[in-house]
Parts: sequence; structure tokens; C-alpha cells
Amino acid sequence: MLKKVVILTAAFLVLGGAEAATCVAKCVAGGSKYVLVSKGKVYQLDPQDKFADFAGKSVKVTGTMSGESITAESVEAHAHTGKKAEKPSGQ
Repeated sequence: MLKKVVILTAAFLVLGGAEAATCVAKCVAGGSKYVLVSKGKVYQLDPQDKFADFAGKSVKVTGTMSGESITAESVEAHAHTGKKAEKPSGQ
């Protein structure tokens, strides 16, 4: 079942800041893929090129979810405020 979703997440690395971005970029250059981690769940992301500018950062992803994969329509920086993200409609 496909669902339209908007997911907010905090960067999932202990390093934080520029160190987190550098670490993620090195992993991806070595063949790893960008994933989104939210509330302990790991989501596969497509298309991968949309995430290159957001390595190790908090993001807002809008797209279509199918199982544990998200096809992103848009990705933008998100300042983590500690507020919970709204659940997508139908959940």
C-alpha cells in the first residue's frame, strides 16, 4: 500500500554538526546508501541524489511510502525543535 508521508527526523549520529556530515559522506562514497532513521525505524530512500546535501542533518522528507521505503518528492533542512512530527493521514 502506498501512502503519502511527511517525515521529520533528527540526525542519527552521535557526532553532530560537520563531523556527522563528513562521516556520512565518507560512508556513501564507500558504497553505503542514505537512509532515514525516525523513531528507531530505518527507511530506504530513493532517489539517493536528493539527499547528498543533507548528510548527517535533520530533514523534512515529503514523498510516498511503501513498506520501509520512501520515494522522496522533496527534501529540506529541518531545525529540530523537540516537537513530535505529525503522523501521516490514515495512520
